[in-house]
Amino acid sequence: MSNLAPETLPDTFTRDDVKLRMSEKDKLIGQLTWAILGLILLFSAFIFFDWYRRAPNTPDLRTITTNPAEALATFRTEADIVFEHTSRLFELLVAKGLLPAFSTLIGYLIGRRGKDR
Repeated sequence: MSNLAPETLPDTFTRDDVKLRMSEKDKLIGQLTWAILGLILLFSAFIFFDWYRRAPNTPDLRTITTNPAEALATFRTEADIVFEHTSRLFELLVAKGLLPAFSTLIGYLIGRRGKDR
């Protein structure tokens, strides 16, 4: 059990009550981690916007005067090309580029925090 009874606990805590001891190196790595997370979110938003802009419109089969099967096949081909482009771009920039660096830095910070206790 704790030595503090609930009546002796303060109602509020100030910033001075909780102090994190981080070296300058750890602070820099923390800032770098936040920057990489921001880049991951920014690139993901850009890739989504790029996919949304390039994605073909679904054909309205009621208004097509030519062969509807051919129009649907063309739509599927175009959609596959756009999907392939988008998935490669996401894989190159985010999955293989930024995500490994982000997870390495997070692992370092969490592992470092466990050693300080």
